[in-house]
Amino acid sequence: MQTQQILHLIIYQDIAPFKLMQSYLSSYYKKFHNITSLFIIYEPTLAKDYLLIEDILYIKGAESKIPGILQKTLDALIYKQEFIHNFAYIIRSNISSVVNLKLLQNILLKNSDTTIHYLGGYVHTAEALAAQDGLVESRDLGLQFASGTLIIFSPLLASSLLLKRHYLRYNMVDDLAIAVFVRDFFNETIHSISPYLFYWNDQSISLELRLKLIDQRQDVMPPILWRNKSKNRMDDALCVQHICDII
Repeated sequence: MQTQQILHLIIYQDIAPFKLMQSYLSSYYKKFHNITSLFIIYEPTLAKDYLLIEDILYIKGAESKIPGILQKTLDALIYKQEFIHNFAYIIRSNISSVVNLKLLQNILLKNSDTTIHYLGGYVHTAEALAAQDGLVESRDLGLQFASGTLIIFSPLLASSLLLKRHYLRYNMVDDLAIAVFVRDFFNETIHSISPYLFYWNDQSISLELRLKLIDQRQDVMPPILWRNKSKNRMDDALCVQHICDII
């Protein structure tokens, strides 16, 4: 089977449920030898800019939503900048989302003859101004953007993000800021994967029922991405473990 070299960056934080998720995801992602998966985390006390321990990339800095997630993504790309063009794609996901790498690779391979620079796992549309997300300009309404749960870049777009990173809007949430950059400085149309290939595991129901629904969905239509975000993050971690076991 044809394979592609892929870089997979996973947004990570040092919180108890996320540590469990990281251990489960790490075991699953390591099965894919052509994919370099790195869990990226800020560590303010780091003596140097970067420290790689197994598959966790520690970066000197402090965690925040804005601009932290965007900056962390850029910092990880800088760490790999010398090798960016060795990869067919760069994937950016997060710790509570499980990416079915086998299914995603199959889709990327089927489109290997098409140049795709910006691919959204789940594509949203900016429909209303939202100051808390930095969405304050009316010209950005209607903008389609890849949800931060799964953003896929070409190496050319990743390089452009680094080269022109001073143009990024750091007062905006990361997935929107990237979409604005693509529109204004890369002139590329977003591509999308079918929304039917995503599963939002966010119900306020018992863990037993959540796991049963996960099994049912896996049997009917296996998703490319499982998003696990409920009010109970420890239950989310157990869902991540279960998903990693069945896919």
